[in-house]
Amino acid sequence: MATAAIGGSHLISSTQAGAIYGWQLAIMIVLANVFKYPFFRFATDYVYDTGESLIAGYAKRSKVYLWVYFILSILSAVISTGAVSLIAAVILGFMLPASLGLSTMALSLIIVAVSWFFLIAGHYKLLDGVTKWIMIALTTLPLLQLSLQLASQPLWQ
Repeated sequence: MATAAIGGSHLISSTQAGAIYGWQLAIMIVLANVFKYPFFRFATDYVYDTGESLIAGYAKRSKVYLWVYFILSILSAVISTGAVSLIAAVILGFMLPASLGLSTMALSLIIVAVSWFFLIAGHYKLLDGVTKWIMIALTTLPLLQLSLQLASQPLWQ
């Protein structure tokens, strides 16, 4: 489930912002987490205390809450899926030889099709297993790159 939270903002925007601004934006990261924390905390506390899901809690309040949640979830799912598949296609496009002649849109469709195949063929378990290996790679490869970089150059020149 944690892999679903990693998108273009983590892979591209945050690293680019770090390269451009360095530590100048660190306070923004702290503030974003401080302001978001109460909402995440409330959600888990509600589920723990009542024993029911947030959706059941919304249903108790009013059908309007359910419809707002449903519409926002659909919009978020469509936009997020499109954005992440597009970013993945761009990254994949840089790794593949240009002689293949695949457009970004074609690569994006291939990525979505492969994801659907994983879901249909192996249900969630297969997709979960693949994403765990991707997470291991996304965690270990930058650390390996950093250690190789530190080994090849002194820290201060």
